[in-house]
Amino acid sequence: MKICAGKIEVESIKGISETYNGNLMSDGERAIFHFIAEVVSAEENSLIIIDEPENHLHNSILERLWNEIESARQDCVYLYITHNLDFARTRNNTQIVWIKNMIDKQKWDYALLDSNEFSDDLLLEILGNRQGVLFVEGTQDKSIDRKLYSRLFPKYSIMPLEGCASVIQATKAYNKLPMLHYKTIKGIVDRDRRTEEEIGSLLKEKIYVPLVAEIENLFLIPKVIELVAKKQNIENVDDLLEQTKAKTIEFLQEHLEEQSLLFAKKRCQNTINNICNQPTSTIEEYKASLDGVVDIVNPQEEYNKVREELQKIIDDKDYLAALKVINNKGLLPSTNLPNVFGWKKQYYIEYVIRLLESKDSASEELRDIFREYVPVEI
Repeated sequence: MKICAGKIEVESIKGISETYNGNLMSDGERAIFHFIAEVVSAEENSLIIIDEPENHLHNSILERLWNEIESARQDCVYLYITHNLDFARTRNNTQIVWIKNMIDKQKWDYALLDSNEFSDDLLLEILGNRQGVLFVEGTQDKSIDRKLYSRLFPKYSIMPLEGCASVIQATKAYNKLPMLHYKTIKGIVDRDRRTEEEIGSLLKEKIYVPLVAEIENLFLIPKVIELVAKKQNIENVDDLLEQTKAKTIEFLQEHLEEQSLLFAKKRCQNTINNICNQPTSTIEEYKASLDGVVDIVNPQEEYNKVREELQKIIDDKDYLAALKVINNKGLLPSTNLPNVFGWKKQYYIEYVIRLLESKDSASEELRDIFREYVPVEI
């Protein structure tokens, strides 16, 4: 067999050499020749079954290879058994069969997907996953959420989506799809100045909110600090905790105006959204509801109220309450905690996450601590 000018010519199918141009072929190169040889030598109108065509082949080659093969043997029918959803999507004139489960050796639980369903990338990821799905904030390559939650909740497949709005929307939408009724789909979003009413509403939709303002604050939980200090043989752990708590309260005091404004804006926005979303049957009713916004929304009053609440946390030196309201990624380094261990902020976070993978008792102890603050029903 030889390939020339983009055309397949068959001289001999059997006994393909293990070498190409005198060099030992890679697994991918052997797979390419194997696929080509098997298909071009098949009888006319054959059913070609390809199990995991993605094996040994890069995605950049995979699609082009099978495009050429299918073009050369248009008389055949191709059945691909694959976990590569990107490749499956590239096939034309297809019927997608979603294999849910094998009931017994002679019976399968499956469903046929139409083209509209198959165009949804995220849906395909969910369908192809045997575990429960947990949507979190972040991206595939840069997400503390994904690194931490994948270790806290190993029974779930962690799927990061950019931003809390995407997590909320996806969790609600996919839980409403009849085809996913048997799937466990949940979400986790940062607290981000949400009211208890909002948090309760999200919980009903299987969306969970940690007991701290944002994920980085989880690494300032006292028991986490104690455990890391113990592993690093740090003496005077009590002094370290007191120093961290004092720096946290000091940080809140320094950012009191900023945090008060953020909370006030969030509360005013909630009020405005509630007014705008009230049911109205005429344009006059809608205009009247908007006219009332100015009378109902009082930014100064909300600001003063929030500032008073935050000042009380400062006066009471309520450390855990501070972690619950401070929404600023500068908090962790400002406590000087990572420096005590001789680390930078990111290394401290990564060290704690590595502890979750250790084989000693610290791993399970750390999981229990985090799960207390991220109360996801397992």
